[in-house]
Amino acid sequence: MRIDLDFKEFSLMDVFSADSVTEEQNTSLYAITPLTWVRVGKYDCVLPITKKETIIVGKNETSQFFAQIRTNHTREGKTKNSHWSSTKELLTHDTLTSTIQACDSWVSTNYAILARNVLRRTSKWRQKSASPAQISFLTSRGMLSGQKVVTCGMASDLITRFKFGGVGKTKSAVVEKRKEEKRVGKRVKGSVL
Repeated sequence: MRIDLDFKEFSLMDVFSADSVTEEQNTSLYAITPLTWVRVGKYDCVLPITKKETIIVGKNETSQFFAQIRTNHTREGKTKNSHWSSTKELLTHDTLTSTIQACDSWVSTNYAILARNVLRRTSKWRQKSASPAQISFLTSRGMLSGQKVVTCGMASDLITRFKFGGVGKTKSAVVEKRKEEKRVGKRVKGSVL
């Protein structure tokens, strides 16, 4: 009797890659848009446009998807700087696909050069090796295993997830999935069928 087993080494880096709990979601997101949207939750996506501006897509209480542009502001003071952000609603729609595609159109209209050269997943800068500052940031937060080669694009996506709270959401999703697998496994072991 021959038994074939598939073994997958699991590290914290895998939690944030396309091989994780959100594999289907990431794949569907890549099919929807060529831009560098980052999943930070089940229905939440973020597109960093500039250092100060970010588009945030989420789901509201009425089960509609919304898109907001968040602008970060800084006012320099005599003793310290004050930081705050403002949001402006761009649109609402019934589906995530339509919301993201509408945001892509808005970005292509308002930030044409950035959309063509910087914000695409296939941009040349995303293929380069991650900078020492990015690697240091990710390593200090336990988000990087030393085994993988990290590109600048992967590192910036991980930092965006960290910045917008996707790290905790992804970790809790992994924990929930493992609990469910364990619960289902116990049922199978104890069943008479």
